[in-house]
Amino acid sequence: MRAASVRISAKSDFAQLRKSGIRNHGELLSVTFLPSEVETSYRLAFAVSKKVGNAVIRNRVRRRVKAIFMELDYTPDPGLYLVVAKTGSGSADFETLRADLKSTLRSVAVRSERLGQNDPRLVAMKSGVSGGI
Repeated sequence: MRAASVRISAKSDFAQLRKSGIRNHGELLSVTFLPSEVETSYRLAFAVSKKVGNAVIRNRVRRRVKAIFMELDYTPDPGLYLVVAKTGSGSADFETLRADLKSTLRSVAVRSERLGQNDPRLVAMKSGVSGGI
């Protein structure tokens, strides 16, 4: 098991994720990824709204997604990850959440690779100029 990564808690990190992050939506989960050249590992944040269920169900979803991240057979790219649980995730079992998260992470990685280094949005993000994705 990998050491736990640092949580995303700064308001500025969330603002950058919202403005310049690469988003992909699965059936149960949505992942926003912001690549980083400064970070040496990944940092996570979870958003589970009350639409998912009561506090017990929301915490169960959060714990399951965190466990899936920890047991991945590869290390995700360095950067910031925001995982948003959709309404049906509260009633999904662990295997279904795992399959959805893995496929969504794969899609985010493909989109990130496809954007490449010359994409104006990434160049603007590196220089601090606003230019959202």
